[in-house]
Amino acid sequence: MTRRRLLSLGLLTILTTFAAPPQTAGAGPPLICWPLEIGDAKSLPWDSRKGEKVDYNIERLVEDTLPLLSPDTPVLVRMETLRRATIYAHQDARIASDLLARVKARALDAEAKGKPDADACFDAGYLIECYRHISPISRLKTWATGPDGYGWVLKGIGLSGGNPEMEFGAALVAEGLKKRDPEHLRKTLTGVADNSLLARNLVRHFARRGETVADLRVRFGNAQ
Repeated sequence: MTRRRLLSLGLLTILTTFAAPPQTAGAGPPLICWPLEIGDAKSLPWDSRKGEKVDYNIERLVEDTLPLLSPDTPVLVRMETLRRATIYAHQDARIASDLLARVKARALDAEAKGKPDADACFDAGYLIECYRHISPISRLKTWATGPDGYGWVLKGIGLSGGNPEMEFGAALVAEGLKKRDPEHLRKTLTGVADNSLLARNLVRHFARRGETVADLRVRFGNAQ
């Protein structure tokens, strides 16, 4: 059995084990083990039941991922795409480094031109933190103490004017860093429509059994 196959099976076991809601004791790292609902939006190839496709050619990963992070791509879809990309990239440190360099370059190039880009900053920070989350069980172990992705995520939020989906992403990042910040959830809940994909993801990942978005607003500070 190939090294890649062993890594894939190992991660699949982890993802399956931690498919329970985050309130369950021992739930896995949020940015990796908490899949996001994105409806019919286009993202990287994925098996809805098993996760990554073991026959996916990861040599295509960088070129497949970058076009999916276009200016028109909603933030939730960006987050799920980066989650999937990390799960594929963890098998090959060279590809992982290339992907991160290309994603960071978009943010740095925009800043160099005097036109900082909210999405590019968010993407760079979110990918860094995805790598950190997966590092204990992958070849990306050096990323366990890597650069500050959370700071990039916060910069993206500031540039966006407070995008609620980015605030949700920041809540997941903070959860993984063991420094839960209810302010991110309050700000998310302020901007969320009750029947939206964002609302469904909030309930899926932060609600207690039977709670609705309205209940979350009460629990996290009566956000209106």
